Amino acid sequence: MPVEIPQQVLSRMQQHIRKEIVDLCKKEGVTNILYTKVGIVERDGRMMLYVKIKPKGKIPYELLDKIAKLMRMKYTRKILVDSPHLYAIRLSGELRKEVFKRFKK
Repeated sequence: MPVEIPQQVLSRMQQHIRKEIVDLCKKEGVTNILYTKVGIVERDGRMMLYVKIKPKGKIPYELLDKIAKLMRMKYTRKILVDSPHLYAIRLSGELRKEVFKRFKK
């Protein structure tokens, strides 16, 4: 049985992760991102992190690689990449359990 995570903690995590990704895009000089969405959902008893990026035009592969490395270093073990609909890129992975401890303040 999975542990219930308070919505406030999940919301704080989503905002923090989104801010990190937006800051990384700005640092790389990429300004053609229409939106960045971060979601944390439960799937089959596991908490999954989803980051969806919709660029306006093209973005460098190196930026996606840096976002994936950020997610692996801090939040997930394995990253899956797909495109849920036209022009959007989604990176997803199972959240590590120790990540929640940092945000339960």
